[in-house]
Amino acid sequence: MPPASTLAPLSSTDRHLLQRLAQAKRTEWLLTLALAPLLVLGVAFVFWIAKFEASESDQPWLVAFGLGLALFGALCVGTAWQRRRRQTTPLREALAHGQKQVTRGRLIALEVCAGNSLRYRLASQVLELSPILDQVSNQLPLLGTRLLAAQSLRDTDVELHWIALSSGLSVLLQAHYPAAPAAQRQMHGTNQQDTAPVLRQELRLGAVVAGVSLVVWLFEAWASGFDGGLMIFLAAGLILAIALWVLAFSLPRWLRARRSPVGLWLSGPVTEIITARVRLGRRWTDSVWHRIDGELWCPETGAAQALAEPVRLRALLPARLRHGYEVVLFESARDPAKAG
Repeated sequence: MPPASTLAPLSSTDRHLLQRLAQAKRTEWLLTLALAPLLVLGVAFVFWIAKFEASESDQPWLVAFGLGLALFGALCVGTAWQRRRRQTTPLREALAHGQKQVTRGRLIALEVCAGNSLRYRLASQVLELSPILDQVSNQLPLLGTRLLAAQSLRDTDVELHWIALSSGLSVLLQAHYPAAPAAQRQMHGTNQQDTAPVLRQELRLGAVVAGVSLVVWLFEAWASGFDGGLMIFLAAGLILAIALWVLAFSLPRWLRARRSPVGLWLSGPVTEIITARVRLGRRWTDSVWHRIDGELWCPETGAAQALAEPVRLRALLPARLRHGYEVVLFESARDPAKAG
């Protein structure tokens, strides 16, 4: 029997995912703007040196360097703005259209295609879809990132929910396996034990940002000969940058966790496992996503689970739709006595 495709309205889960992805592109733009105070600080520092510290022979090339640095910053901001428009316009159009494709068929194999998409080989049709990698704590959704490996249940029926963006990209929203045991969802109340991991993550990140800022301040102070006025000026600029970071990212995330009135208990079998190369800070790492009840999850807590393994996870429900879940528990749901 050939695969069947029908149109269906976007579900609340689909809209949540697409809105999260659009929010990620907006956050990338805001991150670029957050670097603007540091760039202005650097340009001001160069011109300070050129006017008060450098010799007359060094002043022309220092001024040229400062102008080049300012031009580079303007180009970065302009490029980021154009990229944001190219990436968010198709998503806004898909949300306004409100429709998705639902393809049903017998899954023969799942493969990684072209490095950043999945090839679903159905009985008489092949679909190449790019998954949105979301539901990872303290991480924005990813689309088009490098995929390393993919596994799925085979020789079974599958139901693929996807959309074709105006940019030409086909995006996978959900993948359901009707023959797999039904997953169970249950809401629960939140407590301090749920929000403590979020606070620890933000404190670690804040310590890293403060440490890097201190190193930058000490280096520029040393380069200026520990000039008192300049040191105060540099310290004010760095404090402003840190304050903007805290107000824009860390504080809102922690407040969202504290204000989450309910959480989610989800238990069910793993129907797909996708491994992708993602960047966390300065390093690249291989992260593993598990598909449970049609959605992909990549929690920072708990060990990776095997295909078809029953698992359970606990997550904080976002107070606003555009925010992501905070996973605080991820473990196998298999009975140890039966496993033994």
